[in-house]
Formats: sequence, C-alpha cells, structure tokens
Amino acid sequence: MASVDVIMTKPGYGTLVEAVALHTPMVYVRRYNFADEQPLVEYLHRYGRGVELSLNDFTNGHWEESLHRVRSLPVPPAPVGPARGAGEAATLLARYFRTTRT
Repeated sequence: MASVDVIMTKPGYGTLVEAVALHTPMVYVRRYNFADEQPLVEYLHRYGRGVELSLNDFTNGHWEESLHRVRSLPVPPAPVGPARGAGEAATLLARYFRTTRT
C-alpha cells in the first residue's frame, strides 16, 4: 500500500489502519452492515486522510471528485505511534499461560 497514491476500499481493520500508518489517502464506500464501521471511519478521519464515496456514486463511476478531494487533504502532522499491540498481547498471554498450567 505504500506504493499507491490513493486506496479505494470498504472500511475494514487491516486496510484502514495500514492506510493511516502509511499516511496514504483512502476513499471508502460504507457497507452499513459491519458493527465496527463507524469507529473505524472516525479513526480514519481523526488520524488519517479519508473521504466517503456513496454507493450510488461508486456504482455509477462518479469517483473523480472524491479522488481529487482526498488527495488535497493535509497529511497528518505526526504518526499515531508505534505498533506494539502484538508484543503486548504476547506478554499478556505468556503470563496467563504460566499461571493456568495444571
């Protein structure tokens, strides 16, 4: 994803978080049937660059305005922070498994 100018996708965990981390602008089409969609979209707008494209505009090929708009958004001033979740989860799980052995 680091090599593209814009990502066009649905709001999902992997793509959205990577887009924010890489400062890659993202145009998204909502699904409206994914429980975590709203918090993900809020995260994107808070820490990254995102523009919503309606399903109607997507299916009718009216993409140009959204693509131009997302590329004109300012790059966030600072990264969100280092990704440490996997290491923290491993530490918690190691403690758990040490205490639950029988």
